[in-house]
Amino acid sequence: LSGKNSQGPDLNAAAVERKIDNGELAAPPTIPKDVAQRIIDARREKGIKKQKDLATAVCIPLTDINQMENGKFVMTPQNKQKVRKVTNYLKIGAVNL
Repeated sequence: LSGKNSQGPDLNAAAVERKIDNGELAAPPTIPKDVAQRIIDARREKGIKKQKDLATAVCIPLTDINQMENGKFVMTPQNKQKVRKVTNYLKIGAVNL
């Protein structure tokens, strides 16, 4: 093997980022900022001080909760289910994903 990415050079992360920056690829959609803020507000109102405590309560990795609240959570079908799980737990009304 030559040491190159076995899936081909077009799949390396830096190349993908360049293509997104150049407009050749669309950036994946992330959680809407208003939904991220509603999660933060509801978590605090419910008295859950730490993201870790919310992650434990809903059985979702802490990194996912962190990305949700920071607006960086990529909205795949699986991740939309995670957001719904969090919003249901926090009793947030309907959210537009």
